[in-house]
Amino acid sequence: MNRFLLEKGLSQRSAHIFRNAEGHFTEDNEINRQLLINTAMNKENYLGIDKWGNNWYATSLPNGQQIWVQIRKGEIINGGINSSSRLWFRSTGLIQ
Repeated sequence: MNRFLLEKGLSQRSAHIFRNAEGHFTEDNEINRQLLINTAMNKENYLGIDKWGNNWYATSLPNGQQIWVQIRKGEIINGGINSSSRLWFRSTGLIQ
């Protein structure tokens, strides 16, 4: 995984990723950005490819929250934090 491409996508889509909405981080800060990048950089967090060709990564925190990242062409296109872990589906990823 290329950190530069991950950061590029994150910066280009920051208004969508960091917003007051369920499953997203409300604040755009270095800690939240690193949580997303580190989740995507860890091969153990890989869930699979959805029907649109997006790669999905997720990890669970000790408090039960789930960090998730959606990647297309090496760039983060979406990501956030769920209050609890969601199941991954081949058709839709973590989106239900």
